Amino acid sequence: MGEGPAFTEVVSERTEMLSGTETILVVEDDDMVRDLVALLLTLQGYTVLKVTEGNQALVMCQSYPSQIDLILTDSLIKAKMCPVGTFA
Repeated sequence: MGEGPAFTEVVSERTEMLSGTETILVVEDDDMVRDLVALLLTLQGYTVLKVTEGNQALVMCQSYPSQIDLILTDSLIKAKMCPVGTFA
């Protein structure tokens, strides 16, 4: 399993697809998790913005001079930012 030319070709195609130029806002209160996620995304070519809590994320979204393409957060922070049912 996981050998041969077909496997190598699929891995090569996926590796090429795992890069981007978009801007991602990472909202995470755990320093180690936030830094690891940011590092991995940066290595793939993304511009990464990091904040620790929901209020900071809102400020960042309002003040960042360019488009933020994706907000990556955990469910605890999401629950603190928005009333119940907002993301239902």
